Amino acid sequence: MIVALFALGLLVLACSFYNVHWKRRRLPPGPIPLPLFGNTLAIAGEPPGYRPWQRWARQFGPFYTVWFGEDPVVVVTDFSLIKNTFVMDGDAYAGRDFMLQINKLFTGLLLSL
Repeated sequence: MIVALFALGLLVLACSFYNVHWKRRRLPPGPIPLPLFGNTLAIAGEPPGYRPWQRWARQFGPFYTVWFGEDPVVVVTDFSLIKNTFVMDGDAYAGRDFMLQINKLFTGLLLSL
């Protein structure tokens, strides 16, 4: 019994380290995500949802990382950075899967209306 509890505790610690440190190590700073939910509860908790984005831009600067579930999204808020990043170097970002499962879900919902 004690060995099983120790193994479970070790697994929780390993998952926490992986989610909090390892996955975020090469990304811009941002708000700390909750396991499985990411930052979606913070966005949903303040309808219509734009206040957290403004607060994070003031806190973390012109680009930061938010998490939708387990998927990171890098947000760019400065026009000149957007232009330099996505227009001047657009080939580096072309063809990326952007939250493929969520897009499929909403496309199905919208087509059914």
